[in-house]
Amino acid sequence: MKKIILILFIAIISCSSNSDVEKSLAEVGINLFDKYSILENNSEASFGESSKNFDLIISEKDFALIKTKIEHAKDYREYEENEFPNSVREFNNDDIIIAFKSGSKYFYKVAKAKTNEKFEIVLTGKNKLSFIYFED
Repeated sequence: MKKIILILFIAIISCSSNSDVEKSLAEVGINLFDKYSILENNSEASFGESSKNFDLIISEKDFALIKTKIEHAKDYREYEENEFPNSVREFNNDDIIIAFKSGSKYFYKVAKAKTNEKFEIVLTGKNKLSFIYFED
């Protein structure tokens, strides 16, 4: 009986983590169509502030789709390793969107003016997606 309860608990935790990951990505218009693995998933909240970050290994297909979305963003730029843009690139319904490649990493940053939320997606290496969220 204890084993069944433990298995159900793990299944519930893993499902809620997956839906939380998918909901967070959807906030910036990114959807995952294939299976993925969660490497790390952290959330913190305190009075007036919250943050969330997670790292995933995604399919090659999803990696390519997200990379294409980044490359087709308005004013997309490519920079040398450890070089980053120094100005805002696109305004979309009062949101600020910055999409660029620095070395071998792809970045997609969204700052929502109405809610003071900031999102960052980083694609690196072999199908790794990192997500950072902050609200203050």
